[in-house]
Amino acid sequence: MARNLKTYLSNRRTRLPKPLSVEDAAQHIERLHLQRNGATYSLFFGDMFGQELFAVSLYPEPETALRLAGENVPARVFEVFIQANRTLLSDPRLCVGTWYLEEEDTTFLDIVAVLPDREAAIELGQQFNQIAVFDLFAGVEIETGGTGEWIATDIPPQKRLPKPER
Repeated sequence: MARNLKTYLSNRRTRLPKPLSVEDAAQHIERLHLQRNGATYSLFFGDMFGQELFAVSLYPEPETALRLAGENVPARVFEVFIQANRTLLSDPRLCVGTWYLEEEDTTFLDIVAVLPDREAAIELGQQFNQIAVFDLFAGVEIETGGTGEWIATDIPPQKRLPKPER
């Protein structure tokens, strides 16, 4: 059984752990978001901070990318968001992402891909007009030059993730 995403990605025959309950995940995300002003949370592996991966939002549509006023987001909001996006979140490379932007007093809540390839994550961030990609290991933002505003795309959601390396 895979203990982390990197192990799973390196051997796709490795079984995934049982997904965490929506309620437990929402409570963890709420706590992590307040502790770090953001979180990247896998329903299979939990908190992704510290992993040698890069988080990038590939789903900036209004249904999958929310902007919420303020820093405090109750667990119930995360529960509803997870339930509404359960299909996307069934892919272990996709996580719930939160990010508090103090200058705007806004919390971003979206679906993020976590990828081992820095350059691929940056390219995807630019393609989807993202402000930054997040280096989960170093704990730093990597600016991509985007505005974060949604731009229409012809790429269906199921085709946005790069093919896993073998």
